[in-house]
Amino acid sequence: MPKTSKILFLIALFFAAQLQAEELSAQLHNTCVQQQLSEHKGLSKRPLNAKDFAAYCSCETEYIQKNTSDEQKNELKKTNKPPEFLGDLKVRAFKSCLDDGKKITS
Repeated sequence: MPKTSKILFLIALFFAAQLQAEELSAQLHNTCVQQQLSEHKGLSKRPLNAKDFAAYCSCETEYIQKNTSDEQKNELKKTNKPPEFLGDLKVRAFKSCLDDGKKITS
């Protein structure tokens, strides 16, 4: 394979990996928002929406992505049912996001 083709292949591979990471990030964020809306339904005097949980869910998503292996990320993408390891990660993310001073406003 010529040198130019190898470079183009590596660039394409890099962008494909970036796209997959962005898709997983969006999936994790949306799942977090839906879960938070469900768990907090009726607990506020005003209706809650996705913006109310944006900061927390961004933090949780970032934590999960930083603390999962490539194999675990692939498992997250493939399954509709949350993998076993995800529950523990979400608990640690919760603690980390709150300890870091990330505020949830409502």
